[in-house]
Amino acid sequence: MARDAHQVEPQPVAELVDRWVDRERNAAAEYDNKDLLDEDGIWTLHRLAAEIYTRGHEDGERVADARNRAANVRKREEANR
Repeated sequence: MARDAHQVEPQPVAELVDRWVDRERNAAAEYDNKDLLDEDGIWTLHRLAAEIYTRGHEDGERVADARNRAANVRKREEANR
């Protein structure tokens, strides 16, 4: 799967990131030692989440392919017995 510069994370992942951002922004408003996360930082978090999700999806596809290949090998071996 090619990585697209415009890829986004799935909605549930985006919501997790946004909830985390909301908690961090609330903490920044409450505590003096907490910096406010700006829009550039939030965008970067969403990009990171998209990249992590994409890599996990790609890994899952490779695992599924390997399982299917192994199952096909077993079927061929059984057919040749």
